[in-house]
Amino acid sequence: FRGKTFVFRESDLRYESDYYDEFFIAPAIMFSDATAKGLAASNVFRRVVPFGASSDEGDYVLDGFVSELYADTRDAAAPVAVITVTYYLTPTNVTGSGVAWSREYQQRTRVAGAGPDAVARGWNAGLTAVLADLAKDLPSRPVYVLGGNTDAAGPAYRNPPTWEIGGNRRPDLVNGTLGRRAPEGAVHTAGLR
Repeated sequence: FRGKTFVFRESDLRYESDYYDEFFIAPAIMFSDATAKGLAASNVFRRVVPFGASSDEGDYVLDGFVSELYADTRDAAAPVAVITVTYYLTPTNVTGSGVAWSREYQQRTRVAGAGPDAVARGWNAGLTAVLADLAKDLPSRPVYVLGGNTDAAGPAYRNPPTWEIGGNRRPDLVNGTLGRRAPEGAVHTAGLR
């Protein structure tokens, strides 16, 4: 489903590409642009970096994988436009496999006939529903990424630095509270306190 041609499912095991009817722009670009615009309009995030911008400009990257994009014409009396897309939300400051949230969405939209215009309208309606569900799901499943902070003493140390002995700078920092400043700073940076 990565090409520009419309795909029709004619039986359980037979898919046909229609070389006469195709997307003007590749579906991947259209899905990416529609997703960015839909999230920006939903106000789920304070700011949505436009599609095509550098991924290091935001706090998260939302990737999508379209696994199904076809017209199901197995029942000629009730054709259906099918869209299935899985979204992956990843913080930009995580290295490796740091997917914080993922969900698959599928829409099967009944269409009036199996012609390309009807199928395209069905896909538009399906994508609109997918994006509405995505906008609802993202805030209902919060992802907390704490801000970062460090202790002034650097890596692990054996003895407390002099400012933490006896609470020299802060009365609540006494012996045994090594490393307390970093998590306090992280919680404060994340806005949780």
